[in-house]
Amino acid sequence: SRVPDGFAGVASDDRQGAYDLTERLLRLGYRRLACVVGPGHLTNFVRRGRGFRQALFEHGMGEGLVLETDLSPVCNRLVFEALLRETPQPDVVCCPTDLVALECIRFLREKKLEPGRDVAVTGFGNQFLSEVVEPALTTVDQQPHRIGVLAMNLL
Repeated sequence: SRVPDGFAGVASDDRQGAYDLTERLLRLGYRRLACVVGPGHLTNFVRRGRGFRQALFEHGMGEGLVLETDLSPVCNRLVFEALLRETPQPDVVCCPTDLVALECIRFLREKKLEPGRDVAVTGFGNQFLSEVVEPALTTVDQQPHRIGVLAMNLL
């Protein structure tokens, strides 16, 4: 969200995080990238979508496939189903949060697809659960501890 003029604030750079993640995926050889973004009224998700699109555009890949979810399990499932109907099917799904990524992994397994082999899945936030899922979730670390320290220093 935007910090009002005259106020100091500390936040992660959502656009850069999504851009860096997309760049990494492209370097690893993924070419059919899909990005699931959260609700358009939340600026952090808008910024993530922009970072994803910018990286693809700079690599001559157009804007890519971007679908929006309201973050509810029902909407997430509808988005995942739509992604699997795409031709060609995405080889990686970039999710707006780690929780949505875990839902995506479960959905893929229900469809008899192997996450990480048939379709890669990434998250955003580096929540503790990202380390315990198999295969381990690739996720963007927003460094909340560092943000907290910087915010305290501003106070």
